Amino acid sequence: KLQMMAVDYNLTKTWETFDRMLALTDKIESAIRYADYGYAAWGSKEKINEKELDQVYEFDAVLIDDIGAINDVVEEFQDEMNQGKFDEAWNYTYRMWTIMQRLEEKWNQREGYMKGYQE
Repeated sequence: KLQMMAVDYNLTKTWETFDRMLALTDKIESAIRYADYGYAAWGSKEKINEKELDQVYEFDAVLIDDIGAINDVVEEFQDEMNQGKFDEAWNYTYRMWTIMQRLEEKWNQREGYMKGYQE
């Protein structure tokens, strides 16, 4: 909805960053959705080390925090747009983009940890 609003209100400064952010969002969403298919070691009947499981939970908690942060920015941005306040549109778009970059970095760290666990 925000992207449509940015286009409808001709907020051209936001378009490129918005497109990048949405492409990154799609990439991360796909990685998260299909991640468990590659974790063969987690499906085995071997006992999982609690310390390692705690590490995965820590990764997940941080990811959930970032998802909450992006939702907060989206809600703020949408409120501003609904009130006809467009001056900060690029800043909101950039904030969403930087949170998504941080989320990708943390996801990649988690993936690296999981791949190391399987070896």
